[in-house]
Order: sequence, then structure tokens, then C-alpha cells
Amino acid sequence: MVPVREMLDLPFGVAEGVDGGHNCLTVENVRRSLHLPVIRHSRFLGPDCWLAGGQVLRWVCGAEPGTPATSGDFDFFFPSIDALNATALAMFDCGFSLHGYRASPRGIRAYLKNQLSDDEKSAIQHRPGYFEPITQEMVDHLGVTCIELRSPEKEKIHLVTVFCDSPLQTIARFDFSICQLALDETHLTFGSWTWHDLLHRRFRSDHISWPDGTLLRLFKYTRRGFLPYPRTVATVTRTAIAWIAGAVVHRLSTIVQRTAPAVRYTE
Repeated sequence: MVPVREMLDLPFGVAEGVDGGHNCLTVENVRRSLHLPVIRHSRFLGPDCWLAGGQVLRWVCGAEPGTPATSGDFDFFFPSIDALNATALAMFDCGFSLHGYRASPRGIRAYLKNQLSDDEKSAIQHRPGYFEPITQEMVDHLGVTCIELRSPEKEKIHLVTVFCDSPLQTIARFDFSICQLALDETHLTFGSWTWHDLLHRRFRSDHISWPDGTLLRLFKYTRRGFLPYPRTVATVTRTAIAWIAGAVVHRLSTIVQRTAPAVRYTE
């Protein structure tokens, strides 16, 4: 449940010295005002590593650690691939294990499967369970979107390969207002409409990169008790239908081109 009264008492704007200005609060003030525990895996957070998205939302809303409400993935973001590698190695030193990687789907078949890749020939996992530092060339060649680890408690850990200079730039790419939350070692960063919508248990769409995924997430957060604005429902639905239709047409045209007999033109 969102602690409305306590949110209204938060000292907004105290972190004017960091990127984002009034879009930041100190973690200390957030925890004290909302009576929150330390978020899990906070020891890996720092200036070059931040946790963002749904797991931070659950923490802010006071979900109890270890309950189904906190069973989602932990999505870590970084300013560079070197920072990702450093965090991955630190996690391995703490007993985490490599589970595979996720890549952008190349075609409808891959999209429908949505499987985690554990291809041992990828150079990411040529030794099972062991992490080799990755390069930007590997990310580009394989279309890697994230490296997936497992914590000793079997939690899913995603090290995301979409690099941004700051937490504020990261959350600006997120699709829904209530998910625009990022946490580093000292500050909680949030979007322009995040607190307003949390207080009203509503959410709105912002940056839609993957319309199909955004449509599924719209239903997910509705089931959790957040109500989308009517314009958000219309925008997300229309964009998702157009995206899926375009993907199907592209696939069908590719099949036709491959199977159609060659035509010889003569004068």
C-alpha cells in the first residue's frame, strides 16, 4: 500500500547539488519518512551503478522483503560497460552465478519464444556459470539487452546494457510514470509525474520503446491496484496494435520473398 501521508511529508528538493535537482531525494530522508528498510543488494549501488524500475517502486510502496510483492527482477543500470563488468565481478565474489543473457528478438519466432540464451558459443557463457567481462562488440553482435544472474537466494538479477550517464537519464526512457524511480547509494531519483501518480494510484505512459511489452505491463500494474489514465490506455493499445501488425506484415513479406519463384524479364 502506498503510504500517502508520509509521502506528502517528504522533503522534496533537498538534493539540488546532484543531477536532477528537485527530481532527487536522499535515501536517508526517504527511509526515515516512509519507514523503509535497506533495499536488497544495496551494497552494489554507487555512482556507477543504480537500481531502477519496478523493484524500487515496490520498495517505496513498502512491500515486505521476501513476499510475493517483492518477487520481481532486480534491474541494475550503468553509465558504461566497464561499470557493468565491475559490478558483475563484485556479484560473483558474493556468490552470484551467471544464468544467461537476453537479446533483442530477431524475428517473430524469437519474439514469441522470449527465451533466455545460454549459448556457450556466445563468449558470454563459454564456461557454464562463470562470467567473462563483456565488450561492446559482443553486445552489438549478439543484440544483448541484459546479462541475467542469480543471487544466492535465487533472485533474478538483470545487468542492463542500455547505458546512460545518470539515473535521471535512465528513468526518462521508462514507459510508465510510477516506474520512473532509480536508487543509487545516496539518492532516490524520480520522474516529473512519479509522486503525483503514486499518491493518486494512477499511472501514465511516457516513453514507449517496446509497445508490446508496455501493453502487458499496463495490465500488470492495473492488477496491482494502479489505474491508468484513459489517454494512456488509448495510446498504449493503439501503439501496440500498430507495432504487432507491422511486425507480422514484415515477417509475411519476408516469407513471400524467400518462397516466391524468381521471375525472368525479357525484352
